[in-house]
Amino acid sequence: MDGDRPTVDGIALFSGRKFTGEKLSPTQGILLNILNETTGHNTRLAYLRDGSPINILINKSSRKVKVTNDAIEINIKIDALLSEFPKGNLKKKETRIDLQNFLSKKVEEDMNEVMGKLQEAKCDAIGIGRIVRAYHPHLFEKDWNDQFAQLNISVKVDVEIVKTGILY
Repeated sequence: MDGDRPTVDGIALFSGRKFTGEKLSPTQGILLNILNETTGHNTRLAYLRDGSPINILINKSSRKVKVTNDAIEINIKIDALLSEFPKGNLKKKETRIDLQNFLSKKVEEDMNEVMGKLQEAKCDAIGIGRIVRAYHPHLFEKDWNDQFAQLNISVKVDVEIVKTGILY
């Protein structure tokens, strides 16, 4: 509580209908929304690079899920508006590519951390079970939450800067 007002402490994770005791931070909740393809109009991510802030606004994102017998790969494509970047000239192709690679790596690391928390909590909050059940029923087991926790799931992220805002 902040005075009379409640504050958000995170997003509770459920396995089936039972609270697991685990939660995601508000920032991890944003990443979960990107994984779910449920971003709003003002979804922002912020990172530090060499002590300088980098802020992006998610313009558009898409998800492709590849299921094999022993692994699931989730590919996320993010089109971003760069709203804060104090160092470098983004008109140089090398600088832009370097920044896109940095952002892709950071977002990918954070999303894989979120996936690890989801699997640890046996919480399929991104609906992988529905995809497996619909398109790969031979891989779907009755107790999906336990199976979900054991899967080899990796997230790959590609961030592309499609617009820039105020840069200084």
